[in-house]
Amino acid sequence: MSEIKAGVIIKSRFVTPGASYAKKSGYKGYINYMKRPEAIKDGNIENDFGKFNDYMCDNEKSDGIFLYDTNYPTDEEITRYKDMFDDAQNKQSVLHQIVISFDMQYLKDYGVVTDSGINGDLLKDYTRLAISEMMAKEGDMNTFIWSGAIHYNTDNVHIHVGMVDTNPIWEEGKGRCFKYAGKLQQRGVIKLNSLNKAKSVFVNNIIESKEKNQAINSIMHDSIITAYKADQTLKHLKEYRSLMKSLITKLPQNMGLWKYNMNAINDVRSDIDKITDWLIKTQFEDEYQEFLKLVSDLADEYEKSYGVDEFNLGKFKEGKIKNLYERVGNSILKEAIYLNKNNIIEPKNKSKTTEIGISRITPISDLFFSSKKIKRMIRKDFSSIKNQMIYEKKQQEKEAENRER
Repeated sequence: MSEIKAGVIIKSRFVTPGASYAKKSGYKGYINYMKRPEAIKDGNIENDFGKFNDYMCDNEKSDGIFLYDTNYPTDEEITRYKDMFDDAQNKQSVLHQIVISFDMQYLKDYGVVTDSGINGDLLKDYTRLAISEMMAKEGDMNTFIWSGAIHYNTDNVHIHVGMVDTNPIWEEGKGRCFKYAGKLQQRGVIKLNSLNKAKSVFVNNIIESKEKNQAINSIMHDSIITAYKADQTLKHLKEYRSLMKSLITKLPQNMGLWKYNMNAINDVRSDIDKITDWLIKTQFEDEYQEFLKLVSDLADEYEKSYGVDEFNLGKFKEGKIKNLYERVGNSILKEAIYLNKNNIIEPKNKSKTTEIGISRITPISDLFFSSKKIKRMIRKDFSSIKNQMIYEKKQQEKEAENRER
């Protein structure tokens, strides 16, 4: 592999709404500006910065704007985004500019660039994952939106991302608001550890993609298109949102009753179990199979202790599975309360909801964070039950040894 100083570099800067070029063209021009090659000079934005978005769309240097949920948005979607960028500027949002650049040899070494060209769709997928992780790491970007574009017109491929806050909070100490020189400001600096998190997502996925491609290419031709990690993640989030939305609409209004064994949710318990089934199938199949094996092993110990005639194997297994579904069900309901309280599943501004059902105002990072959180809770559920059954098994083994003495 060739000597490379840094395969991936991520830098950020920001522009305030009062800057002269921001006043001149507006934030929506960020999308327009991408069409003008002469508007970018040495990586700096000149006075009609507002046209930066058109620059991103320039066919000579880019294949156009991409968004968090689509690689090829319609003209209507781009116009809507321009208006939302402009509205954010009117609300005094900072405009964040992020540039992700790559060493071309690095991309070649890891199979992102081949004789067939650059795999732009793959870079867009990784951008979505990286930006989602960065926003989650910042922790105060719940109302941000972004657009991006890959530029191919320089020696090194690079990606421009623009971000604005659609509903900035103007109360000191809340959101990204702080006071400086006696005036309230919006924090424009993105923390270094957040940018490093985004970089690690790119690096890890690029390395993983090489390993995947090597395995696939040993069986199939390079032209076969694979389902990359980012596509799987987006699909998972859409299904997750759909299932949780369906559940929340059926639950009683009083969230204090959202407990798995409460009589008030008897009619929706099957919906909760449906989500558990889906999570096990898509995320926890290995853990579930290990759980079933432990149940079977523990059942054998009880059978030795009580005898086949006295021990009800079917009822024992049913009870253990029911206990698992109760634990996971309560984890699901706990997260449903969080989603409902924060209007993440059903945004208040429904006019900003896309065709796929994920709010443009509530970024995908909210669902991404929620999905990761519920996985952690369920992983703890599996671990707790596993430890409990291992303890039970050891106790039964001790009892068996005592009886043999």
